[in-house]
Amino acid sequence: EYDGPISLETRDLTVVTDSDVAFAHMLHLDSGTRKNGVRSAIWVRSTVCCRRSGGSWLITHEHVSLPIDPETFQAWFPADM
Repeated sequence: EYDGPISLETRDLTVVTDSDVAFAHMLHLDSGTRKNGVRSAIWVRSTVCCRRSGGSWLITHEHVSLPIDPETFQAWFPADM
């Protein structure tokens, strides 16, 4: 749990659309101070799929995962926190 505000920075946003389908892919840097006082930050990869229905855009699928370091196969955390 976080104590106070959580920062969300979006990078590398890519959006692809067609008449009734859209896909967005991005990286987020989520950061804030935990209830124990420790400041933390984590990169999260997100893909969102949308479909137009009845004139509105609806999210039909969302995938969130942690990027990994290909050398260590461990979750990648920013070093500049």
